[in-house]
Amino acid sequence: MRINNLELTDFRNYNHFFIEFDQGINILIGGNAQGKTNIIEAIYLLSVCKSFRTHINDQMIRFDHDFAKVKGNVFSNERMHQLELILSKESKKAKVDGKDILKISDYVGYLNAVVFVQMIYHWLKVLRVLEESF
Repeated sequence: MRINNLELTDFRNYNHFFIEFDQGINILIGGNAQGKTNIIEAIYLLSVCKSFRTHINDQMIRFDHDFAKVKGNVFSNERMHQLELILSKESKKAKVDGKDILKISDYVGYLNAVVFVQMIYHWLKVLRVLEESF
């Protein structure tokens, strides 16, 4: 099971963003407040249909927009699948391979993800200290 790419539309600070992932280890590098955690949040959202940062959809939708879209191609169960979540202020709509999913249990399991939030913030602090020392 792996994620091959991720596409964001009006998600948090991203107007439109697309990234392809390597089959090995992928590292996100960037300055403070550039959207690295937003990418991790989007992957987690694609995995379990909820954010590890908020339960309010509106906070994930780019300012002055009505909806956000998170889409990714994943290799799962020995084949490619396209997962898609469309967030509006009132609801979430999930799709697998272009078909609407009505029950969360039919969606979860295509992409497994675990987020260690405290560790992320710890490493961000470590990186800031390292940046300041150079």
